[in-house]
Amino acid sequence: MSAAATRSVARAVGAGRCVEAAPVGSAMVGPSVWITHGATMKKVQRLLGHAKPSITWDLCAHLWKDDEDDTADIIDAVLA
Repeated sequence: MSAAATRSVARAVGAGRCVEAAPVGSAMVGPSVWITHGATMKKVQRLLGHAKPSITWDLCAHLWKDDEDDTADIIDAVLA
């Protein structure tokens, strides 16, 4: 994890903003905080230093909100 990423996690943990975060000290705290606050997969990949987006996806996909309901609502609105 980059120094900037480590600092952002430390600030979030210190401010009590770890929504849906794993226990403090876990490798998923950083990604959980970033994703909860809207970070893209590509941004999380860079912060974690992963060589490929697929590595980030394999490790962190469960942290992104499931948007199937949103997609269904959009399709319903278009077809209505």
